[in-house]
Amino acid sequence: ARVDKIHVDGLMRTKDDIVKSQVTDLFKAKDFQDVIIRAYKVQEKLETLGCFRRIGIYIDTSQGPEATPDGVEVGLYRVSGM
Repeated sequence: ARVDKIHVDGLMRTKDDIVKSQVTDLFKAKDFQDVIIRAYKVQEKLETLGCFRRIGIYIDTSQGPEATPDGVEVGLYRVSGM
């Protein structure tokens, strides 16, 4: 698997470039298991930085004209209800 896209939902005050610098490591994933491991590491980094209090992750097959055959999309979103 390879990461084609990363979606980040729920940003309020955090600058985009701060988040981008934390998630770029996801694009280096070698297989699906590596995507999962790297996604959880990104989650920890963003929570440590205080970008989100609690972050959810979803991984789905990549779709659209830019999608690669084994591509996935990773989504990070703010979990409410804390």
